[in-house]
Amino acid sequence: MAKGPLITRSELRKRQKERMREPVDEANYQISNQSEPEPANSSNFYRKVSKNKQKTTKTRTSEREKTHKWNVFLMKALGIVILLLCVVILAIIFI
Repeated sequence: MAKGPLITRSELRKRQKERMREPVDEANYQISNQSEPEPANSSNFYRKVSKNKQKTTKTRTSEREKTHKWNVFLMKALGIVILLLCVVILAIIFI
């Protein structure tokens, strides 16, 4: 039976780190570092990005007040137009 593993996991990790640190060629090392994209943050990679909420400028009461003002203005304008039509029709009939 074997007394122990030939190479431990920690030894393998150390060797891998050493290989990564030693660039074969200085130019290739710089090119490879420039072309590699930055690793994405794994915790936020699949998370949906939330939209920033914009400050609301409209409220229900302000919209109701606007529509009420428009309704009052339009009803007054309609009344004036009806009165003018009546005056014109009466003027045409009696003149």
